[in-house]
Amino acid sequence: MFFDTPAKGVVDVAVTQAAVCLFDAYFAQAVLGIVVVVLGSADGLFGLGSAVLVVAVAVSSEMQ
Repeated sequence: MFFDTPAKGVVDVAVTQAAVCLFDAYFAQAVLGIVVVVLGSADGLFGLGSAVLVVAVAVSSEMQ
């Protein structure tokens, strides 16, 4: 929303990873769901797959 370039997805992922690090595993799962919805509604499917993959890896790391 602040960026209108292909780098926007990278910025969203970086912000999401920072948020995941601030919460425990349970909150991280909620953050993942919210980010998927926001990216899906804001950008359609543009870059969504890679963003979800990176966030899912971050959440998995938090849970272990």
